[in-house]
Amino acid sequence: MHSDFSGLSKLDAVAKVMNEKPGIVVNVDDIIERLFGQLSLAEYKAEKARIKDVMNRGQGRGLWRQAAEPLSFIVDEAETSNMIANGRKGPAKTATRGTRTKRG
Repeated sequence: MHSDFSGLSKLDAVAKVMNEKPGIVVNVDDIIERLFGQLSLAEYKAEKARIKDVMNRGQGRGLWRQAAEPLSFIVDEAETSNMIANGRKGPAKTATRGTRTKRG
Protein backbone atom coordinates (compact mmCIF):
# COMPACT_ATOMS: atom_id res chain seq x y z
CA MET A 1 0.00 0.00 0.00
CA HIS A 2 1.06 3.60 -0.52
CA SER A 3 2.68 5.33 2.43
CA ASP A 4 -0.54 7.36 2.99
CA PHE A 5 -2.02 4.16 4.38
CA SER A 6 0.92 2.69 6.29
CA GLY A 7 -0.04 1.31 9.66
CA LEU A 8 -3.70 0.94 8.67
CA SER A 9 -5.55 -2.31 8.23
CA LYS A 10 -6.93 -2.87 4.76
CA LEU A 11 -10.46 -2.11 6.01
CA ASP A 12 -9.32 1.16 7.61
CA ALA A 13 -7.38 2.13 4.46
CA VAL A 14 -10.44 1.51 2.28
CA ALA A 15 -12.62 3.44 4.75
CA LYS A 16 -10.19 6.36 4.49
CA VAL A 17 -10.48 6.33 0.69
CA MET A 18 -14.28 6.02 0.81
CA ASN A 19 -14.63 8.87 3.32
CA GLU A 20 -12.55 11.15 1.08
CA LYS A 21 -15.41 11.01 -1.44
CA PRO A 22 -18.72 11.17 0.44
CA GLY A 23 -21.73 11.00 -1.84
CA ILE A 24 -19.62 9.84 -4.82
CA VAL A 25 -19.79 6.33 -6.26
CA VAL A 26 -16.40 4.63 -5.94
CA ASN A 27 -15.50 1.52 -7.95
CA VAL A 28 -13.28 -1.28 -6.62
CA ASP A 29 -10.76 -0.50 -9.39
CA ASP A 30 -10.56 3.13 -8.19
CA ILE A 31 -9.86 1.94 -4.65
CA ILE A 32 -7.11 -0.42 -5.83
CA GLU A 33 -5.53 2.39 -7.86
CA ARG A 34 -5.61 4.75 -4.84
CA LEU A 35 -4.21 2.19 -2.41
CA PHE A 36 -1.56 0.54 -4.60
CA GLY A 37 -1.02 2.50 -7.81
CA GLN A 38 -0.23 0.41 -10.88
CA LEU A 39 -0.05 -3.35 -10.32
CA SER A 40 0.89 -6.24 -12.55
CA LEU A 41 -2.05 -8.26 -13.88
CA ALA A 42 -1.44 -11.07 -11.38
CA GLU A 43 -1.16 -8.62 -8.46
CA TYR A 44 -4.27 -6.78 -9.64
CA LYS A 45 -6.35 -9.98 -9.80
CA ALA A 46 -5.25 -11.05 -6.31
CA GLU A 47 -5.85 -7.61 -4.83
CA LYS A 48 -9.24 -7.24 -6.51
CA ALA A 49 -10.48 -10.37 -4.75
CA ARG A 50 -9.20 -9.05 -1.41
CA ILE A 51 -10.70 -5.60 -1.87
CA LYS A 52 -14.07 -7.08 -2.88
CA ASP A 53 -14.03 -9.00 0.41
CA VAL A 54 -13.14 -5.83 2.35
CA MET A 55 -15.94 -3.93 0.60
CA ASN A 56 -18.46 -6.60 1.54
CA ARG A 57 -17.29 -6.57 5.17
CA GLY A 58 -17.52 -2.78 5.29
CA GLN A 59 -20.98 -2.89 3.75
CA GLY A 60 -22.03 -5.45 6.36
CA ARG A 61 -20.80 -3.11 9.09
CA GLY A 62 -22.73 -0.20 7.59
CA LEU A 63 -19.63 1.80 6.60
CA TRP A 64 -20.88 2.22 3.01
CA ARG A 65 -23.56 0.81 0.75
CA GLN A 66 -23.66 -0.91 -2.63
CA ALA A 67 -24.18 1.48 -5.54
CA ALA A 68 -26.20 0.65 -8.66
CA GLU A 69 -23.06 0.00 -10.74
CA PRO A 70 -21.33 -3.39 -10.37
CA LEU A 71 -18.46 -3.48 -7.84
CA SER A 72 -19.21 0.10 -6.79
CA PHE A 73 -20.01 1.54 -3.39
CA ILE A 74 -20.95 4.88 -1.85
CA VAL A 75 -20.67 6.60 1.53
CA ASP A 76 -23.61 8.86 2.31
CA GLU A 77 -22.59 12.50 2.82
CA ALA A 78 -24.86 12.93 5.83
CA GLU A 79 -23.43 9.89 7.59
CA THR A 80 -19.85 11.07 6.97
CA SER A 81 -20.70 14.49 8.41
CA ASN A 82 -22.23 12.83 11.48
CA MET A 83 -19.16 10.62 11.95
CA ILE A 84 -16.82 13.64 11.81
CA ALA A 85 -19.00 15.67 14.17
CA ASN A 86 -19.17 12.82 16.68
CA GLY A 87 -15.54 11.71 16.31
CA ARG A 88 -16.46 8.22 15.10
CA LYS A 89 -14.68 6.02 12.56
CA GLY A 90 -17.93 4.47 11.34
CA PRO A 91 -21.68 4.76 11.66
CA ALA A 92 -23.42 4.25 14.96
CA LYS A 93 -23.94 0.60 15.73
CA THR A 94 -27.44 -0.59 16.30
CA ALA A 95 -28.51 -3.83 17.85
CA THR A 96 -29.77 -6.24 15.24
CA ARG A 97 -30.22 -9.33 17.35
CA GLY A 98 -32.40 -10.08 20.30
CA THR A 99 -30.86 -10.39 23.71
CA ARG A 100 -29.96 -13.80 24.99
CA THR A 101 -31.30 -15.08 28.24
CA LYS A 102 -29.53 -17.48 30.48
CA ARG A 103 -31.12 -20.87 30.69
CA GLY A 104 -31.24 -22.27 34.17
